[in-house]
Amino acid sequence: MKKDLFVIVSFSLGLLVSGCRTVSHSVKGTPSETEKSETVETGAVLKPLVIGEPGVTGLTAGASAAISRRMDGVAARMAVLDGAQVDSFTDANGLKALRVMLPSDVLFEAGKDVLRADAGQLLAALAEVLRQYPEVNIMVFGHTDNVGTLQANQKVSGERAAAVVRTLLAQGIEEGRITASGGRNFADPVASNDTADGQAQNRRVDLYLYAGKRMIQTVQQ
Repeated sequence: MKKDLFVIVSFSLGLLVSGCRTVSHSVKGTPSETEKSETVETGAVLKPLVIGEPGVTGLTAGASAAISRRMDGVAARMAVLDGAQVDSFTDANGLKALRVMLPSDVLFEAGKDVLRADAGQLLAALAEVLRQYPEVNIMVFGHTDNVGTLQANQKVSGERAAAVVRTLLAQGIEEGRITASGGRNFADPVASNDTADGQAQNRRVDLYLYAGKRMIQTVQQ
């Protein structure tokens, strides 16, 4: 299923444990829609992470449209993968980017960071799409529900992200394309943790896909 989102991008490459504080994660729909924000309590200070190729200036409307068409192609290929959910958003450069959400229950046994035997087929198919689009860069983040301690959830979310990264590298994805990865514990829920269904949705690995330097240079030629 594909959704169009406009995301105010402020995510995290890591965390520092501290006293309990409030962390806000804001999401917009189309520019005409009302901004919504969800606030969660964590015990962490999050380091902000901006998604998008750094140092991009002077892109024409035509170049932006060309990137949008390429990302549409990636989204269409990702959307047919069993269990994957694809959202689109605007990155820090105003360019179309994608979030591919993979349920942890599909990839891992409950509470573990070792990939299930049948997860290999999904990740192999995902890597095949990424190989077809070598100009797309990737960020990988693990997420959990709010059951258990912050430390335990941070550990498993980070280890799950690392397991997916290792698999992508083993499948031939260039290391330089994976620009960030790590654990997000329960800081960025996509559903309420008050229900079992919501908790299942929050246990996931997100891949953020955006136009890398090679794609930007190509459309500017």
